[in-house]
Amino acid sequence: MRQSLALAVALLLGCSATALAVEPSIAPGTTSPAFLAGEHAGDGLWQATAAGDVNGDGREDLVLSYSVIDGARPMSARAYVVFGDGTDAPVDLAALGTRGFAIDGPDDAAWSFSAVPGGDVNGDRLDDVLVSAAFASTPSRTRAGRVFVVFGADGADATTTVDLDVLGERGYEVYGRGAQAFAGSASSVRDLDGDERDELLVHESNPDRATLLFGKATTTPVDLGAIGAGGYRIEAPAVPGIDAVSGVGDVNGDGLEDLAFSGACGGGSCASGRTWVSFGKRDLDPVDLDALGGGGFSLTGTDLAGVGRAGDVNGDGRADIAVSDYNNGRAFVVFGRAATSPLSFAALGSAGFRIDRVDGVLKGVGDVDRDGLDDLADSSSFGSGGMIIFGKASSAPVDAGNLLDAGILLGGRTAGVGTTSDFGAGPRLFAAYFLDSPLGRAGAGSVRLFTPPAPSFELAGPLAYAAGGAIAPVAPMEQRRASPLSYSVAPALPDGLTLDPASGTIAGTPRQATAARPYTVTGRDRLGTTSRTISIRIDDPSYATLAPATAATTASRPLFAWSRASAPDDSEPVTAYTLMLDGAAYATLAAERCGERCELAAPSPIADGAHRWHVETTARDGHVRRTAAAELTVVDPPTARLALTRGAVHTGEPVGLDASSSSDPNGPIVRYEFDLDGDGRYEIDAGRDPRRVISYPSIGDRRVAVRVTDAGGSVAETSASLHVSPAPPAGELGVSVNDGAIATNDPNVTISLVWPRLADTALISNDGGFGAAGSTRELGLVARVPWRLASSGPERLPKIVYLRFRGGESGRETYTDDIILDQRSPQVVSAALAAAAGSPATASARRRGRSRAKKATLRVSVKDDNSGLRRVEVATRRGGRPIATKQLAPANHKGRRAASAQLRVPSGRGRLYVRVTDVAGNVSGWKAAARKRGR
Repeated sequence: MRQSLALAVALLLGCSATALAVEPSIAPGTTSPAFLAGEHAGDGLWQATAAGDVNGDGREDLVLSYSVIDGARPMSARAYVVFGDGTDAPVDLAALGTRGFAIDGPDDAAWSFSAVPGGDVNGDRLDDVLVSAAFASTPSRTRAGRVFVVFGADGADATTTVDLDVLGERGYEVYGRGAQAFAGSASSVRDLDGDERDELLVHESNPDRATLLFGKATTTPVDLGAIGAGGYRIEAPAVPGIDAVSGVGDVNGDGLEDLAFSGACGGGSCASGRTWVSFGKRDLDPVDLDALGGGGFSLTGTDLAGVGRAGDVNGDGRADIAVSDYNNGRAFVVFGRAATSPLSFAALGSAGFRIDRVDGVLKGVGDVDRDGLDDLADSSSFGSGGMIIFGKASSAPVDAGNLLDAGILLGGRTAGVGTTSDFGAGPRLFAAYFLDSPLGRAGAGSVRLFTPPAPSFELAGPLAYAAGGAIAPVAPMEQRRASPLSYSVAPALPDGLTLDPASGTIAGTPRQATAARPYTVTGRDRLGTTSRTISIRIDDPSYATLAPATAATTASRPLFAWSRASAPDDSEPVTAYTLMLDGAAYATLAAERCGERCELAAPSPIADGAHRWHVETTARDGHVRRTAAAELTVVDPPTARLALTRGAVHTGEPVGLDASSSSDPNGPIVRYEFDLDGDGRYEIDAGRDPRRVISYPSIGDRRVAVRVTDAGGSVAETSASLHVSPAPPAGELGVSVNDGAIATNDPNVTISLVWPRLADTALISNDGGFGAAGSTRELGLVARVPWRLASSGPERLPKIVYLRFRGGESGRETYTDDIILDQRSPQVVSAALAAAAGSPATASARRRGRSRAKKATLRVSVKDDNSGLRRVEVATRRGGRPIATKQLAPANHKGRRAASAQLRVPSGRGRLYVRVTDVAGNVSGWKAAARKRGR
């Protein structure tokens, strides 16, 4: 069976069924548009979520987002709301028009930008959107973090671009309570206080805490440090803290939505992570997650990193919880419960189940397979690809790498998987493919739309049997299904044959001869029905009948077989058999050479393609009878071979594709086609040339394939794996803090990386052992990375950043760079001005009416205890423009800790003021210089 696009088809060897795979309703590509095409090359459109009805037209909408942090372009972040219109028409986000609106984020939001559904926060019956930017700053709070509530809109306002820095009446902003609060993770919560407005749950990571804010219709900003009666706080223990928050539905069945919080243990395989469920409430009392009592329950164990809504997965009427442990390739579903006793992920028992071999964020997506149980989606960036996992009531674990009929595979590297009922022309699945290159925009990313897949199966045929003999059972093959299939057939099978409705197997003993006719076998599962047609003929055993064992598809010299003929009476025996091929005599076999079965090897090659054959019997009296005809397809394909000049390359680095060792037994290969990304579309038609040199602009694992065609039209395919890593910038391997600066007064610095060939990730830490919780991160490779230095310890000691690379030719080397973190200002110890007499004017100067200005000597004594002194500046007023400057240390050199300096300054300027700057950029206050009269 043909598979198109880069979609996984999970083949389970040794079994008759496999997990369903689906194809998009609109094929993506570089020449025809993907369903939702990213706006710019390199955007990497990575987030897609069903957003409810934002514009009030009664159809579901989608919210998408991307951010640019690759260093090749200025950092930027943007989200889009795309309105559903009931069609599967493609959408180009660069020309959105009336199909939705864009949301422009602040430039400093790119490192942590996301957009998610917000429910109806302001109570206007339109769904809203939550936009989070944990690294964004307010005018007075550096990296306080900002969360924006963007109200839904209808009419003319519905398609107007929203600038988050100038929201106006389109919503309001929530910002962190202080500098470096990193407020950003946000989730909607269904109405708790009964005012018909949904609530907002916001997380601040420094220190770890969360805040539940009640919905409101006004647009005044909200300071998380002063919420008053607008909500309540949720405090977590310092270890493990909080990493993710979410509303999770009504877990305990009391009619109010409950809240979930998850804290990781700091990386690696460990058992100290925790998840808490805090039951919904209407009062303003703060919640201490370490002392929930009857207000919720906790779960312990594993390196937890994500929590979210699951829906009602087991069908008990309570909401369940999805917990992601993607650092360890697994996830958990915890069933809803009213009990408050703690649970352990290591021994969930009947309280939920584990899902193995998933590496994305698990979330609920509603009842995809219509069995009354809500289903789950996993968005995978690296593993087997996005998938739907069907809900179930049992606590048995699920192996996502071997789904069988437990789910649907979407395949590819996805970053957002979901479902929608009426965004398109019907119920659809969708997934964001951030490596797609639609409309010729390399790495722009796209969102593809899929129709929920119907089941499929195949039946061998046509079938021909002799009356009176039991047949070998014929069962469906290559079954793909969402649940066990049930089968039916129309019209009724020939007398004596039956179809098993559970297995679809045809068996029995035919009783009388019947002409060949088609029969339609229909298979049905929870997602739909599929039919296959099979031809069945029952022959009279008195005459020769074609053997069912004769292959329907063969090489160019097949073996033909048929049963021996018996005449009605022995006086007229059959003397010869003539094999007729495509209406012409092809070969003859004498009757005495047959036993109970006649076999005839093809005496000459048969051309590739479909053929029709039958056998004619000749009796002694010359009477000729013929058997029914059978179909035969000859395929003698070439052999495809593909070699790559290297199995791993950098972005932009050439790699050679060589299929010259391919061969064909019947002649030359006349066409070579190359598929560069495993999606089955074969972008390069090389004609008779078996070689090509290509390169890739974006990172990722590729499946490169070649398809060869011989002169007869037969084809063969093969493929090879290629890994594309980011190309390193020029420079010496290692790490540089603030471009090699000696000192800084801000713990938030920029790290520049130069990595070895074919490396994939960077492990960065403030701890030389790479183990301190919160100070070690593993990141994808980009040239410049924001980083926060450790702020404890003596200021004079350098703060060291440690770096290791992983993958490729990295090895185990540790690279370092250090910088002095100096946040103390230098001092002007003393400043005294001594006047000096001016020089006599020259004759030429007198003729011009001018004389030299008098100069004075300014003696200054300054000191700095940490990074050292950089320069002294003199001005005529505090904060004024300097009239004299003296450098005490060159750039990127440590300065002296104490210095005296003399500056020549114009005399007669009135009072002078002096300040000093240290190497870290700290500046002293202005000090007035004392004045001494000259002699």
